[in-house]
Amino acid sequence: MTTQYASDALNRYWNGFLPVDPIVIAQQYGISVFAEPELNTVGASGDCYIDSQGNPIIRYNPYEPVTRQRFTIAHELGHLLMGHIRQGERAHRDPMRSYDQHWERPMERQANEFAAQLLMPETIVRMAAREIPSVWELASRFNVSADAMGYRVKNLGVSAW
Repeated sequence: MTTQYASDALNRYWNGFLPVDPIVIAQQYGISVFAEPELNTVGASGDCYIDSQGNPIIRYNPYEPVTRQRFTIAHELGHLLMGHIRQGERAHRDPMRSYDQHWERPMERQANEFAAQLLMPETIVRMAAREIPSVWELASRFNVSADAMGYRVKNLGVSAW
């Protein structure tokens, strides 16, 4: 179900070229996305909220690696599109926290699943894995971290190597 939201977003707004641009997709939904340096001082990778006028906003930490910024934007987009955030609420993504099944809240896991499907669409990963011989090269093609791609291929059961 979670990945269906991401697939719907891809079907509606993705131009078909890699890497997927989560900012363009968010903007197509009328969501403002911008870098917020203050997130670095509070130890957050990003956040999302709906302002007092009802406008959805995603902010990300510009001091983190670009691959992390992209995943954070996609993660926050997932929160907004799945209806996790209501006006007056705020969701944030902590930097480099170890997310495991025992700690992570269901909404955070769902947002991570959304982000993985948005940035690394299952069908495209499966096709690309037949031609690209390593996780690092796949990660580079999709402009995600090697860790994110490693989790993705493992979770999809892709074992082309």
